[in-house]
Order: sequence, then structure tokens, then C-alpha cells
Amino acid sequence: MARAKKSQKPSPEASGDAEVPLPVDASLDHRANSHARFVHWSRSRPTSFEKKVYNFLGGDGNTWGFVPQQELFGFLVDFYAPEYNLVIEADGPDHIWSWEADAERDASLEAKGIRTLRLTPGDFVAHTEQELFDVIEELCKIENRAQGDKE
Repeated sequence: MARAKKSQKPSPEASGDAEVPLPVDASLDHRANSHARFVHWSRSRPTSFEKKVYNFLGGDGNTWGFVPQQELFGFLVDFYAPEYNLVIEADGPDHIWSWEADAERDASLEAKGIRTLRLTPGDFVAHTEQELFDVIEELCKIENRAQGDKE
């Protein structure tokens, strides 16, 4: 039995389909480019817990205006409501190892007038969704009162 000749696919270079590297802005250092790529990667790959929290908040139609994966003062936050200066972090199991860095980040954002609420999977076990909504609502009211005092 004669073997059929295996067709060879031309190399990407030969076919003109070579992968084109992302353009690099020469004015940015290597670390900034790495950070920009990380931000892009993070935005396109939310964790399952981040998806759960986003759905809990109401997704794209959430009443507080939370926007997912926002960069604030050099930090990438999970959800940010600019009107209320409120960040919600979806802290999955991996945050056990980063609590010190998380605390420093929270303090840095707090110094700029931005509050952080950290939600864990345990919060969804220990509290009803209504209780969690009430906490978020109260934090938003506090910020509205603070903004009213400034005016």
C-alpha cells in the first residue's frame, strides 16, 4: 500500500504570516511595558471569583457604576466606582499570601481618599447577598456625605 505524501505547511516566515510582536513604545521602560501587558492580560482573564463578584454587583448594569479592572495610582483594582471613590477587591484563595501587600495598597489608596472593600468567598457563605449589598450601600452613602461636606 502506497503512503500518501504528507503535505507540509509552509513556515510562517515563508507564507508572510509570521507573528508580529506587540509594538513597544520606546519612551517607556521595560517594566512599564511589562505592566501594560499584565494589565491587558488581567482584564481579558478574570478569575472565576472575580466573575462571581461582578455578577453579584449586577454586571454591566450595576447601580453603583463599578467598572472592572481599573488602574488607579499604579495599582490594578478589581472593581472601581469613581462616583463613590470605592474599590471592591475580589480576594480569592491566592490572597492569603499577599495580605501584607494588600494592606499597604489599601493604605495607599485610602491616603488618596479611596476606600477598599475586600470580599472573599467566605463572605458569600457567612453573609446573605442582601447583607453584602447593605455594606456596599452604606459605604456609598458615607462617600456621598463626605463629598457633600466638601462642597
